[in-house]
Amino acid sequence: MNRTSWSIPDYPSRTSRPSSPRSCKSMPDISTKGSNIPMQIQYVNKQRKYATGQAMALVDAALGELQVREPFGRQLVRKGYTGALTVTFVSRGEIRRVNAATRSIDKVTDVLSFPMQELVDGKLAVPLQAADLDYSSGQPVVFLGDILICLEKAEQQAHELGHRFEREIAFLAIHGCLHLLGYDHDTPEREKAMLHRQRAVLLKLGLNRGPSHHETQGDLI
Repeated sequence: MNRTSWSIPDYPSRTSRPSSPRSCKSMPDISTKGSNIPMQIQYVNKQRKYATGQAMALVDAALGELQVREPFGRQLVRKGYTGALTVTFVSRGEIRRVNAATRSIDKVTDVLSFPMQELVDGKLAVPLQAADLDYSSGQPVVFLGDILICLEKAEQQAHELGHRFEREIAFLAIHGCLHLLGYDHDTPEREKAMLHRQRAVLLKLGLNRGPSHHETQGDLI
């Protein structure tokens, strides 16, 4: 996993749909408390193996709950701003291509984050400027960045660790969004804070059953 300010090459501006997809495994009962907090999530699909409807519902719930908990998310709500981000579901080949193009690491990974705002540990390092706000929808929108999730890699990791595919999807979405908010795992203290936030959201959603890939194997890129 990595937080980087590189732009993503060759990405569409609208959602595409897979042909001949197969559904994700059955979803658990999850709480969506907080998911009605203003947040715009645009979904893009660049893989063909999985239907994405249930995965999108999981991401909606996870990031909605995260926004309720995060000071920056609450700050946006108080100011009347809407946070926005893009979540793209990609194949193993696609995430490997982007990983190589943006980080010079030619291997498959599970999630990549591309932040647009300058935040450190959930706080703005540079105040928002007029250019950071998009009024095209009639209200101010702050674009936080892009998250890429490889569903095939997520399913592989869930199988290896013996927990649900759905938990891994939610975890990766939360982890990716925390990177957009300036959190990182480059020191033990920051890693601990990030893990605490991830686990709190998973617990609220009823998905805190077993560790994640990165909690057990320490893939701290």
